[in-house]
Amino acid sequence: MSSAVRVFLTMVLPLMLLGCGSGVKADPKASAAAEWTLRRGGAVRVADQPGMVRQIDRLPGGGFGLEEIDLNDADPNQPPIRDDELRALEGLTNLRKLGLYGANVTDKGAETIATLKSLRELELSQTQITDTGLETLAKLPNLEKLFIRNVGDKVTDDGVKQFERRTGAEVFR
Repeated sequence: MSSAVRVFLTMVLPLMLLGCGSGVKADPKASAAAEWTLRRGGAVRVADQPGMVRQIDRLPGGGFGLEEIDLNDADPNQPPIRDDELRALEGLTNLRKLGLYGANVTDKGAETIATLKSLRELELSQTQITDTGLETLAKLPNLEKLFIRNVGDKVTDDGVKQFERRTGAEVFR
């Protein structure tokens, strides 16, 4: 057996079979959350094949992992996203990026968001979040970036410093 074939069989083939891309596994809650997002005029990115992440405008057949929900540019003809609507996201195990720019999200919504343990990037600019909400969001173990521009004076410099100390995440104000 040639060395090229040996390398393929021992290194490349196992990676292909396992999927060396996003690592996202099918999530039974993803379909309902994606439907809600698309209905609200948002965008989603899914992983439905090993190593393949793509944006969709309709749901794929079979299982998939929901990797990103972007409601930053949701349908302006609809009312802003509310805290109670975020229940559609509960139980998602693969969501890495969530955009809620301009949503009517408060500290109550932060409680739901804080359950999304795989979240790495969160956009909450122009929401009603406060220092209390930041304290709740500090429970996100994988968060790397938090965007909280134009949230008013209820998010203080001290609240941001405490959040950064607890999470190590970068905060964009």
